[in-house]
Amino acid sequence: MTESHLHTALVSLGWSDFFADQIKPGEAGLLPRRVASVHRARIDVIGAAGPVELVLPANANTAEFAVGDWVLADPYSEMFVRRLDRKAVFQRRTEVGRGQQLVAANVDTLLIATSCNADFNSDRLERYIIMANQAGSKPVIVLTKADTADDVGLFQTKAEALQRDLPVVALNGRSGDARSLLSPWCGAGQTIALVGSSGVGKSTLVNTLIGPASDLKQKTGPIREYDAQGRHTTTA
Repeated sequence: MTESHLHTALVSLGWSDFFADQIKPGEAGLLPRRVASVHRARIDVIGAAGPVELVLPANANTAEFAVGDWVLADPYSEMFVRRLDRKAVFQRRTEVGRGQQLVAANVDTLLIATSCNADFNSDRLERYIIMANQAGSKPVIVLTKADTADDVGLFQTKAEALQRDLPVVALNGRSGDARSLLSPWCGAGQTIALVGSSGVGKSTLVNTLIGPASDLKQKTGPIREYDAQGRHTTTA
C-alpha cells in the first residue's frame, strides 16, 4: 500500500489535522491506530491496513482508553507508545464511587434516537443534548418510526425547541431513505454514535445505514406496544 493510500485509509477512519498536528518530529515513524474495542486486558485497534491487536506495557490500565481514541504504535512490535489528545470524549459516572468511566472518544456527531410515540420525552432528550455539548460532539435528534405517527410535525416542533439550530430528522429506520436523510453527518471519515432508550429502533437504523450486504448486522427484537418499551437485544 502506497503512502497516499495509507493516508486515505486513515482519513476514512477519522484521521484529521487535529491528530496529525500532535505528532512530534521524533514520532514520524510511528503508526496511528484507532481504538475499536477495549477489554479488561487488551485493546483492539484499527490501522490503515485493517484490525490489529495493540501490545500494551505490563503496567497499562485499559480503563484509561476509550473506543475512538487515536494512539501511536511501534511499526515493528505494535507496542503502544502514547495516546493522542482527544477532541471529544464521552464519560459516565461509575456505579461505585465518584469516578468517571470512559465511554467513547472523538465522536463528531451524536445521533439521539427517539420514536414518534410514547417514548418521546423532552427531558431525556435534553439530557442527551447536554451530554453531547459537554463532550464536544454535535447533537442531532433522530425521530424514528415516523411512518407510524399521525402527526410527525408535532414531535419535530417539540424537538427543535430544545436547542437553537438543533438538527431534527424524522424517518423510518427500515427505509433506504434513512441513509440519505442522515448523509450530512455520515460522510467518509465522520464518526457517529447512536443513543436512545430501548425499543426506539437503534439497531434497525444501524442495519439500514451499514447496508444489506454487511456481516455486522445488529440483532433486533419486538417491542411491547402497550408502553412502547423494548427488550435490549444488542450485545456487541
